[in-house]
Amino acid sequence: MSQLHHPSHIMVIDQNRLFREKIAFLLSQDRDHYYHVITNFENIEDGLQFLQESTIDLLLIEAALIKDDFQLNLLQSIIHHHPQLRIILLTSQQAFLHAPLQRLEQAHTYTKSIDSQEFLIFIAKVLQHHDEEITNYLEDLTPRELEILEWLVKGDSNKEIARELSISESTVKVHVQNILKKFKVSSRVEAAVYAVRNDLSA
Repeated sequence: MSQLHHPSHIMVIDQNRLFREKIAFLLSQDRDHYYHVITNFENIEDGLQFLQESTIDLLLIEAALIKDDFQLNLLQSIIHHHPQLRIILLTSQQAFLHAPLQRLEQAHTYTKSIDSQEFLIFIAKVLQHHDEEITNYLEDLTPRELEILEWLVKGDSNKEIARELSISESTVKVHVQNILKKFKVSSRVEAAVYAVRNDLSA
């Protein structure tokens, strides 16, 4: 069971209905976290109006929708009154954000070419409620556990890892449980997030 005992409320503002529905579907597949997703907003005005009156943990918003200072100032005002709010600016490609958006220092950027596992890890990372350092935890891992952790970051299943390393699936399961225990987390996604945060790249 995840360490997050209450649902994380996520709001999506994007012009593309199918894209909004895709995000909602992906988040519903995350067995380690419970997300309540609101996806019925395709324009920034209605979305931000709703946001002023609601408690949202994470806002996913299409960066191209923030077109002028009025919209940006409204968003900044909401951030001021809801300091717990996290923001992810969605872009169609890795592009330089126009000048006004650079003022949103607390915002993260993510491209719409979403890989499912990478996206779930990124969402969990942004929503982390603590900043524990785990460098010592990484140092506590055995060489085999470090190797398996790298495959976890890639999103591979126990079966896939077993095949890659030519070991049994039950052995992989034991190593994964040891990793979770040493990291003091309860899910594979959380372990992968911690690894990424500490620059362990696969």
